[in-house]
Amino acid sequence: MANIKEARSLLQAAAAELRKKIRDLDEAIVKVHQQRNEVTGAPISKAEYIEYIKTDMQRMAKPFVNNITRHFKNKPHAFGSLEAMQSANGLGIQYLRGEFGPGVEVIDTSAFYFYFGDLVTERLSEILDQFEWSEDAIPVVDRPALLAKYDKEIAKLTAERDDLAKELLSAGLAP
Repeated sequence: MANIKEARSLLQAAAAELRKKIRDLDEAIVKVHQQRNEVTGAPISKAEYIEYIKTDMQRMAKPFVNNITRHFKNKPHAFGSLEAMQSANGLGIQYLRGEFGPGVEVIDTSAFYFYFGDLVTERLSEILDQFEWSEDAIPVVDRPALLAKYDKEIAKLTAERDDLAKELLSAGLAP
């Protein structure tokens, strides 16, 4: 009987130790998640914010760039063709609009971003000057590697935790 009590006591001590390790791993996982969230939630520098705006302007201009490229590629560059486009009945050289064809008289939004994106960015930069920007912000270029490092650590800790939990369950010592 003493052997059973002793074995039971050892089993309970081992289970308590495994539970503590699981709690410690849970805390470590939460801590790494918090560190990861600090990276994703941390502000960026003004210069990098402006780069995001420039990238967005380029994205918004892309349909016009594609259309105008296709237009110039498909239109002959010969003197006679250019003269015909400039005539009273011609469509003109279609460099201001994103949509081509008879009756299209508006400047496409994507053309606006193509022609004026730098000016819009400059004006927005002036507005952004009134805000405080972190001088020691984590560079945007470094953030994906940091996030990957945290994700790898979370996966490792979670796997360790899951292994310990499986060990508890397989021994019939579920929490």
